[in-house]
This record gives sequence, structure tokens and C-alpha cells, in this order.
Amino acid sequence: MSCSLFARSSPILFFVSSKEIFSSCLPPSSLLEGVKIGVSDIITKPADETVPVSINFRMLGDARRLKVVSRDRLNLEITFDKDDVWQFNVDSPVVSGKGKINANLDIASTAKFDFKHLNLSAFVSGDGRAARKWKIKAADFPSLRINAESFVWKDWKLKNVAVEADRHSRGMVINRISVDDPFIKITGKGSWLRRSWRLDEETTFSFKLSSPNSGDMLQHLGYARYGGHLSCWPIYGGG
Repeated sequence: MSCSLFARSSPILFFVSSKEIFSSCLPPSSLLEGVKIGVSDIITKPADETVPVSINFRMLGDARRLKVVSRDRLNLEITFDKDDVWQFNVDSPVVSGKGKINANLDIASTAKFDFKHLNLSAFVSGDGRAARKWKIKAADFPSLRINAESFVWKDWKLKNVAVEADRHSRGMVINRISVDDPFIKITGKGSWLRRSWRLDEETTFSFKLSSPNSGDMLQHLGYARYGGHLSCWPIYGGG
């Protein structure tokens, strides 16, 4: 096994115990010198900035484990097996929780995520730039099961968000979207499909929204407040 993860990494270390044989790559003091990160305006690092990171990689037969720690920034542990199924636990300012996903995005699999906190705007811009840059298509994704106790999208901060989506021959059918927040309740569904008469993809949603107080709800979502009671407000959208 070879290891050349970052500029300042220690040599590969091999050690043997009575029960198991591990191969380990331990760069305990990498600074990511010369590495530029530009996932979004939130997750960014210029090449001349140093960030202390420790990386630990272990192998036991077909099982592998990767642990990446950067103080106050990231604590990530991933285990993956011979079928390239990744199970992870992560803790960071933008995402914390656990999940399971096939590393090859096998469309016959189902990816499951249980987040304590997810700031989605740290990973995608919402204007389609990432999809165009990486040529992301709905048909490339497996079925998804996502739960987030705390969810952030730009100025929106919501509690108890859930999404269930299943793969379709032309993309993805979103069978359930739900939000169970003290200020707002949402149930809905949608789709992310290639249009049969065109080569592009279309995203559509329909929601049923209710709130015990529309003024509190709008203020919670960052809009101007007004009084009143709001219930059973269907919203339809597409793009």
C-alpha cells in the first residue's frame, strides 16, 4: 500500500497484533499546504492557508477505515467494505450525523442519511452551477432516505426535515417531503425527471403548508412579518 495524501505525511507504518493485521497510514500533522478547497462560499480554503489535519487509514482484510480530524472543523470516520458500501459518522459546523451509501452510487442501492444538523447551502448553491459543472443527472443517483433534525438552507432554519426519493427510469421520484417545525408544517412530494420530449431535466414539487401563526412563520423564514393564521396552503413549483 502507498500513501501520498498530503505534502507533509509520515511514512507508512505497519504493525501486527495477535488477532489482526493492519496497514496504517498516519500523517499526524498535515497542514494541507498548497491545497485549495472551493466547495462553496462556506466551505473554502485558499492554497496559502494552513489547516492542521490528522488522517488515519486502516485495513483489515476487505474492511477499511478512514478517520480524518481537524480541530473545530471536522471529525469524520468512514468504514467501507469489499462491496464499496461506505458507512460514516461526521461532526462539523455544517453537517453532523451518520449515513450509509454505495461509493459507486449503485442505482440498485438505497442511500440512507440521519443528520443531527445539515447546512445544505454549504454544499450546493441552488442556482444549478454545481449540477452543470459536475454534469449531475437525476438518473445517476440511487434511492435516497434523508432525515435531518436541524436543516439550514440559506436563511431558512427548519426542524425535523425528511425526504424519501426513489429512482425512476427517467430520474428520481420524490415520494415524501415533510417538515415538522414548531413554526411550520409541510407535507409534499415531487419529481426530478428527464422530460420525454427534451433532453433536459425538470424538477417539480407540490406542498401542503400550515402554520399556527403566519406572521411567526414568515419571520422565522426571514420574511416580513404579518399577523394571521395560515393552513392548507398548497404550493406548486417547477424548474
